[in-house]
This record gives sequence, C-alpha cells and structure tokens, in this order.
Amino acid sequence: MGLLLIVRPVGPDSYGIYNAAVAITGYLQIIGNIGARMYLIRLPELPPRKLLDSVFWWLMFVGTALSFLAVPVVLLVGYYWMQDAGFVPVAITLCVMTPLGLITAIPTALLERALEYKRTAWVELFSQLGFYVVGIPLALMGYGAWALVGGHGLSLLIALVGFYVSASYVPKWCWDRAQLRDMGRYIAAQTTATWIYELRRLAPPMLLLPLAGASAAGYLAIANRLLDILSFAQTAVQRVSASVYAHVQKDRAKLMEAIYRSAQAQMLALNESAVGGCTKRGDVQLAFGVVDTTWVSRVSFAPQLARD
Repeated sequence: MGLLLIVRPVGPDSYGIYNAAVAITGYLQIIGNIGARMYLIRLPELPPRKLLDSVFWWLMFVGTALSFLAVPVVLLVGYYWMQDAGFVPVAITLCVMTPLGLITAIPTALLERALEYKRTAWVELFSQLGFYVVGIPLALMGYGAWALVGGHGLSLLIALVGFYVSASYVPKWCWDRAQLRDMGRYIAAQTTATWIYELRRLAPPMLLLPLAGASAAGYLAIANRLLDILSFAQTAVQRVSASVYAHVQKDRAKLMEAIYRSAQAQMLALNESAVGGCTKRGDVQLAFGVVDTTWVSRVSFAPQLARD
C-alpha cells in the first residue's frame, strides 16, 4: 500500500532518478560492509567486545571514506553520462548517508545471532513507516525525488537508533588489529565475487537512465520493488538460515537437517512469490494510476520473473 501511495504522486521519472541514486549508495554499502555482518553472525561464540567496537569504527571510517570518494565520481557520472541535472544532488545526498547504513551491521548481527527476529521485525517495520510518513506528504506536496530522499533519511535514522537500542549496544573506541585481521582473512575470498555479482543491481539503472530516460528507469525500479515485495518470505528464510547455521555448526547432524529444512522453506517461499505474482495488466494499471499503458506490460512482466 505504501508503494502505491508514494509512486502515484511522485511519478516514474522521479522514482527512476531516486532508484538510480539508491543503486549507487547500495553498492557502496556492499563494498563497505565487506561481509562484516555475516562474519559476526557465523562466529561459534559471542563476538568479544573488542571485536564489535573495532568493526564499528572500521565501518564508520570506511563509510565516511566511501562517501567522500563517491562525490566526484557522482559528479562525473551525473553530468557526463547520466546528463540529468536532477540525479546529481539526489545521489550526493544519499551517498553522504552511507555510514549510517553501514554501522547498523553490528547491532543487527547481535540480534540475529540471538534469534531476536521479533525485535528486528519491529525496528524494520517502524523504519518503513518512517519512510512513508515523510515520503508520502512530501510527494503529495510535489517534491518529487526529494520526497523519497527525505523518507530514506528518516528510515535510516529510525533503523540506526532502533537496532542499537534493541541490541543494548553502545560502541566505545577500540582498534584491535588482530581482530580485524582475522575478519579480513574470512572475507577476503568473498569480496571480489560479491562485488562482481552485485553489479547486476547497479548496471540496469546506470544504463537505462541515460539511454532510455528516467521513466524507463522508474518502470524497472517499480518492477523490481514488486518482486522484492513478493519475495519477502524468501528473504526472511535466507536471513534466519544464516543464524541457525551458526548455532548448529558444531553438530553435523543438526547442520544437515537445518540445510535440508532451509531448502524446503525457500522452495515454498518461491512458490508463494509465484502465486502472488499472478497480476493482470489491468490490475497494475489501476493500482498505479497509469493512463499511458505503454509501460504497463513492463511492470506486469515482474510476476513472470518471480515464477521463473
């Protein structure tokens, strides 16, 4: 419902500009995180305080550095490749928020290690509500992509405060090179492969926006968002599975059973996505309030992707 309420007044052009900028900041977070959250989750014992604090400051420094480095890149890409004046300020603003997203990895990992998914769900729910509470009024007032940026910022702040309060974690200064070195050894093999794989999220909006226009990028973003909504159960199963594997990793029999049950759950979640994706073209047109039907087939193609 929130997606429908915010997309209709914003329009596909502004939504496309916003999501192209989000693609850049999302990739920056993947580079900056470098598997820190998963490393903390998979540890057989509770991470020591020195490790948590060291990882916090590492993510803070990396996020800040990436934000500064991203600004000139965004300026070059925006003016010489995107050729869209509205993209640059939106992208720079979102890039500045990168550290806020990165440092939530520590409390999130602590909550997921403890299987405190109820608390996690509440924080994420209020974070989403914050996005729409700010975004929808600003969109109705005609702020376009900036309505989405405002909602995005409040959403990050709510998630940041909520996760740290829920995990009862307050960072202190610590820089333990030995702890960080151990983490580096674990993630070194994953980093390059992950960066290459996640380019799939960055490439489409980076190509569509300059070559086909903001509207086309917006249509793709709406389709991808619909897929994300339909596959929420599959995402939840993946997150729970990682924590369960960490708890039973020393027991081979329980680990094999957990892998088997996780595979079953993901198949059921995929089927739910396929059933939920049986959307007619007319339904999509009615939901998003589109008069021009030239793009409806592209959004209606999202359910077919879910079924495949």
